[in-house]
Amino acid sequence: MKQPDLSKLLRGQPKLVSVEKLLRMLTAFDQDVEITVKPHRKRGEAGRITFIPAA
Repeated sequence: MKQPDLSKLLRGQPKLVSVEKLLRMLTAFDQDVEITVKPHRKRGEAGRITFIPAA
C-alpha cells in the first residue's frame, strides 16, 4: 500500500481498501482482529459498522 493511501485510510476513508486487505494488514502488524455480530437495537434503521480500537 502506498503511503498516501495509508494516510487516507487512517483519516477515515476505508473505501480505498478491501476488507480482506485490511485484515491481512492488521494481522501482519501483530494485531488480533475480532468481529462481533449482534442485533441492531432500533427497528426500521439499517445496522452500522463500528471500529473500536483496543485500549
